[in-house]
Amino acid sequence: VVDSVDAPEEKVRAMIDAIFVDPRRNRDFYLAYTALIGEAARNERFNELNVTFRSIMNAAYADLIRAGEGTVFAVDSVDEAAIGVRALIDGFFLQWLEETNWTELHGHYKEACARAILRYLGAANPS
Repeated sequence: VVDSVDAPEEKVRAMIDAIFVDPRRNRDFYLAYTALIGEAARNERFNELNVTFRSIMNAAYADLIRAGEGTVFAVDSVDEAAIGVRALIDGFFLQWLEETNWTELHGHYKEACARAILRYLGAANPS
């Protein structure tokens, strides 16, 4: 999906479209994922799974950032920025999980997340 567009800003939006699939699937995934994080903090075997997942996601975000590094995006470190992008995505999902009307607010959180990532990466027009 991300490779189907050329502009770095559009790659971010395509990534967010691919991540924010639909309210039910996102809710199910993040509820399971937060449980995995809790287990990973207490159990080494789960931690290995979580480390693998984190490294795959951070590498994907770093590749996306590199596509616009020095032209559209202004970051000091691609690897640190990838961690920041992941933190923004996870943070928006955690906030969204707390909403009582999570189904209706899915699109709002999706758009807010995309804008926050583009701002974080230094894009000139994040809206």
